[in-house]
Amino acid sequence: MNEVHSMTTGADPLIEESRWLTAALQERAHEIWIWCFSPRERIDYIRKNRSQFEFHSYGHLVDVVRGRCFNGCALKLINWRNRVRVNMWRAASAFCIATWSLIIFIAIWLLS
Repeated sequence: MNEVHSMTTGADPLIEESRWLTAALQERAHEIWIWCFSPRERIDYIRKNRSQFEFHSYGHLVDVVRGRCFNGCALKLINWRNRVRVNMWRAASAFCIATWSLIIFIAIWLLS
């Protein structure tokens, strides 16, 4: 249906898809910004990645820090979040392997 509408209105389907993808990325980044960052972490992220943000007023800066909106680079925030998540899983996996190895070692030591 959307393709038919795009074809009849003369809009390029690739441009429409790109707009939709950009909106979806921005929405996902805003969700990450709201739920995964505290205000202190938002300030730290803004300081480290200042070139990604553009503030028009002090009120706009306050809104971004409080999580009401996100105007940074959505793709970079999502990629950063994915890297943090992967590193967290690696650390958790290493901890589990070390714990189970220790349990097995102690069990063998007690049985011998």
